[in-house]
Amino acid sequence: MLARHSQKILLIVAGIFFLVYAWPTITVTWPAMRAHGGYYISSWPDSMANYFFTGRLANNNSLSYDEPLNIFANDAVQPRSVNVFNHNIVPTGFVGFILIAGVLAKLLGLYAILLITPLLAVLAVLAFFGLVKRLYNERVAWLAALLLFTLPPFWYYASLPMLPNVLFLSLVIIAYYFYFKQAKACDYRGLVSGLLFGLALIIRPMEFVWLGVLMVAPLFFYREHFKIKRVLVFMAGVLLPIIILLAVNQKLYSNAFYTGYLNLEPTKGDSVITRLPPALRTNLSAWLAFPKLILAPFGLHPRLILHNLNAYWWQLLWPWCVLFIAALLIGWRRLKTDKLTRGLMVYWWTAVLAGVCLIIYYGSWLFDDQLTLRLNTIGISYVRYWLPLYVLVLPFIAYGLEQVTQRNPLGFVFSKILGMTAHTPSKTKLVGLVLVFVLLLGFSWWTVYLKSGDGLRDQAQVTRDSYQLLDEVKAQVNKEAVIVCDREDKILFPAYSVVVFNNNYLVWPGVKNIVGKRPVYYLTRASDVEINALNERLKEFKINLKMFSKVNEEFTLYSLK
Repeated sequence: MLARHSQKILLIVAGIFFLVYAWPTITVTWPAMRAHGGYYISSWPDSMANYFFTGRLANNNSLSYDEPLNIFANDAVQPRSVNVFNHNIVPTGFVGFILIAGVLAKLLGLYAILLITPLLAVLAVLAFFGLVKRLYNERVAWLAALLLFTLPPFWYYASLPMLPNVLFLSLVIIAYYFYFKQAKACDYRGLVSGLLFGLALIIRPMEFVWLGVLMVAPLFFYREHFKIKRVLVFMAGVLLPIIILLAVNQKLYSNAFYTGYLNLEPTKGDSVITRLPPALRTNLSAWLAFPKLILAPFGLHPRLILHNLNAYWWQLLWPWCVLFIAALLIGWRRLKTDKLTRGLMVYWWTAVLAGVCLIIYYGSWLFDDQLTLRLNTIGISYVRYWLPLYVLVLPFIAYGLEQVTQRNPLGFVFSKILGMTAHTPSKTKLVGLVLVFVLLLGFSWWTVYLKSGDGLRDQAQVTRDSYQLLDEVKAQVNKEAVIVCDREDKILFPAYSVVVFNNNYLVWPGVKNIVGKRPVYYLTRASDVEINALNERLKEFKINLKMFSKVNEEFTLYSLK
């Protein structure tokens, strides 16, 4: 089934997919950045914030940004995806990602870091190939690698380099590869594995529960191979990035164990629990609140879990769901006949435990941005956070597909799905397998690029329109101005100081305090009727909106008096 030089072919495929993942950066982002002096715009506020602080670290050795207006504005002068501490703008999350990107930006430049995620993504697929080969065989490993290359969420987020999810997952996969490549006697690969695993942990510390399952469960099954020296070397690598992150947190938030998701201002009963955002607050005692925060921060909501599984598994990735169900039937048959190897048993139960953790953790979360829920499918946060779960099932699917080409009863389920029988020739089965991958590739292409709204084709036009809007605003508004907006902060910041309104009337007392100190404008799509209604509401703050200029057919600028 495999060519003699399959390793070389795999590297060629990896090179092709590196270009595929990097294509939006090469063809859309880089040209726009070059035309605007290196200014970066993304449709995701998280991406904007990550790139901004990466640039701050690379160029200024700082992870905070002084915004003097916040002294007067009740800390209202800030974009989304950031926090304010001592009136300075600081990262909300992903400090570990920013540290890694910032160090690389110092070495390679800010343009080059936009290729790091696509590069790590293809390296992760190569490592994934090696891991699956150890579990099954080279045929299954090839199929699993192709499934991962073309998996829509992996492809999509590998093309969005300033979101941390694919980089995080790639480091985990590569860390696993190096760990299992160690010789029986401990060697340098254990330290490299620990270091990569530690880097993954500092990118997304909240994932440590299911990551712990991935690391500890195999040790339980292979207790006789437990070597204390190997564990110590691995843990030394893990702890190094964590210690660095804690030191940075101490300097940034004045507490090593704080994050930007917390309320950073002084509070009564100064603890992590009292500083949690509203979605995570609880009335439980501290003894119960901490376990809940770690294991099920959003609670346990079975109906919501089922709703999210239906929306972001079945409806989004139904072909993979069908193949996975068939693969489970094959796995169950082997389990009953006791034909699973020890390695496969370990992977099976480890994947189940880690999967349950991920499903409960994020499936019980209620995303409250209704506009995002209505417009986004693959671009929704659930898909990002369940990306490891999607990847965990791929070896099962690959094994099921491999059975199609084998003359044994275990290929029956998949053969039926493909319209084959036990008498279908092997070559015909191979052609059918190729057809399956062609259809999956087409489905992935449509989901990633062509889907309306958050597909990469539409997002490319959104990016171009965003740069055009920035140019139009710059042509009419001095750079010293403050701009109140709803969702355009990801475009206007850091070119302008911004205040995000978006129907949050709590920002207006702070805005009132800076009117007169700087020119203040409101950029909006609102109709005249909506502006009149808003002006009525703003009378209590003694603020009046007066039309300043028509920016374009969609947006209007109002000056604040």
